[in-house]
Amino acid sequence: MNIGAVCDAATAAALQVDWLVKELQPVGTYGSERFQNWQPFSGGSEADARSHAERIGAIATSDSERLESIREALRDLPDIRAIISRAGLDETLGDADFLSVFRFCERTRALRTLVDETISSAPPEICDEVLEALSAGKSGEFAFYLGNSFSAQLANARAEFTAAESRFETLRSKRNERVAHQLGRAVIATDEFIIMRDELRGELPAGVHVIREAPTYWLCELELDEPALEALQERDRWAAAVAAAEEDVRRKLSRLIAQHAGILEQSATQAGELDVFVAAARFVQRHRCVVPEYRADASLAFEDARFLPLEDELSRSSQSYVPISLALERSNVLTGPNMGGKSAALRTTGFIAVCAGFGLPVPAKNVSAGLFDRVQWLGIHGGDRVDENGELLSSFAREVVRLRDMLRGQCRALWLVDEFARTTMPDEARALLLALLGRLKTRDGCTLAATHLMVVDAAAETAHFAVAGFRGDGSVPGFTSTEDALSTLNRRIDYRIERVHEAPQPASDALQLARWLGLDKELVESAKEILARCSP
Repeated sequence: MNIGAVCDAATAAALQVDWLVKELQPVGTYGSERFQNWQPFSGGSEADARSHAERIGAIATSDSERLESIREALRDLPDIRAIISRAGLDETLGDADFLSVFRFCERTRALRTLVDETISSAPPEICDEVLEALSAGKSGEFAFYLGNSFSAQLANARAEFTAAESRFETLRSKRNERVAHQLGRAVIATDEFIIMRDELRGELPAGVHVIREAPTYWLCELELDEPALEALQERDRWAAAVAAAEEDVRRKLSRLIAQHAGILEQSATQAGELDVFVAAARFVQRHRCVVPEYRADASLAFEDARFLPLEDELSRSSQSYVPISLALERSNVLTGPNMGGKSAALRTTGFIAVCAGFGLPVPAKNVSAGLFDRVQWLGIHGGDRVDENGELLSSFAREVVRLRDMLRGQCRALWLVDEFARTTMPDEARALLLALLGRLKTRDGCTLAATHLMVVDAAAETAHFAVAGFRGDGSVPGFTSTEDALSTLNRRIDYRIERVHEAPQPASDALQLARWLGLDKELVESAKEILARCSP
């Protein structure tokens, strides 16, 4: 997936897009390449995005076991593209190449038996001529041999070679027996052998030559007599004929593959596309996703949406996840207490937008989405700690530099602003946020800004959402560990988000949470008194 086309590295990290990429990863070589080139849809291509998502959704209705069988077949498909290219350059291929092409064709045929119209209207093509031509060479699961059935000339040459080799071996054996008898031995098994000096009676037999002498022995070699030499030459002639016949078969098979390069390449492309769509369908099955409704404007609305990386993390620790619902238009603010899930809501929004942007069904009950050219994260977890000159930046400076660069773009963007300017004075932070919201209203896009500051008023003309927040009666249960306290807090916080029309009254959720997390009672009570004195 070309994630960089829709969000930068900081935004991708904040949205944990790497988790999504890993979940959607195909299994085969062709699919992996196709997956890397998966581009997001842009404004004006809503119909194409919906068609793409609907195709994935239709495949997801298939039996999961069938989809897994398809993935197994795709996983075993050899990459034959380089082989096809070499054949196209009139290169004679080798037996290993033929085995790869044969296995590709064989597995393609098996793959088609698993694919119906629901899964693909264009499953990988089968190249029957290539498959049939190579089938005679299959030798076991991982071997290929040019059998005699490939060519009458090859079969004849091999038969003549076998006969010539048999004649040669017979003559050589007779020669060895004769020399062994002359030396008084039972057998001479090889052409080189040792004769001990004290064992030799008389002269060396004819045809025996000394190739090295030692004080106690000779290392001797048997030369071939004229009949054996002629038989050897005949054998070598037929060996060359066999090699020429095999080369001729390989040339013909290579040309056959070159002639069918188009259909083989098309089949590989179709296999890659199928791999990507089946991987996406399995994602839909696992995470209960729905096809979004695509809109032409820059809006985003969803019901019971889930930020899957967080849901996955919580499920591993046996904690529950609370889906959220939002209906965003141009400018929107989300307020709520610390630990109330504001950042998770922003991440959910961005995650849903990225999924929809790639024509992927999304993890929600229903979704209505516009297509955004960019998804941009500003605030906590966003931006580098150094500037372009390598200078270390403070949190506020880092946010300002990032905002400066982001504002230079003019595309339709989904802005996710998380506690912007939180490290400066509250009044200045409020002013900056309101000014930013005002600027972004003039652009073609949508903004969701999360803050714990009560910045929304009538002049802001901004939709206001609020996290329900902490559900407590003021009591502080005894906890055995911080983990126990966090688990209880997770159950006591209402993460649901609702549209509000008036700014809620400031609450002391932070003080109560601090007490729950173990801060001593006297310090928390002192903070409450100060808060009461400062409140209007």
